[in-house]
Amino acid sequence: DHLIKHFPNSTSLEIGHNIPQILYLYAKRGCRGSAASKVLQLAASAILSKSYRIPDWNVCALAWSFARLDPKQTHAAVQRRLEDDLLERGFGGVPISMIHAGPENWDRSQIPAS
Repeated sequence: DHLIKHFPNSTSLEIGHNIPQILYLYAKRGCRGSAASKVLQLAASAILSKSYRIPDWNVCALAWSFARLDPKQTHAAVQRRLEDDLLERGFGGVPISMIHAGPENWDRSQIPAS
């Protein structure tokens, strides 16, 4: 609830770093409740409305998380934008194990060329 309440005043750093990691945790644990839905909606509106600089791992985590938390593709436009961003960054075939390693263990050099 704290995140939802304070989201309008969040900095781009908080949005680019924290929200992807929170969504990733929800997706990894298979949580699809109202809290996950609210964070998914916040992330979707942030991604569509502003051009935040989101670090590489976080973009991968967002794409993976949206695919798991939004199987009906309610946020299909967001998923397309994330997929385009991944391709622009050369991350067409990011191994899932790299995403699960977390942002602190992210090594861009180990991503296979797409």
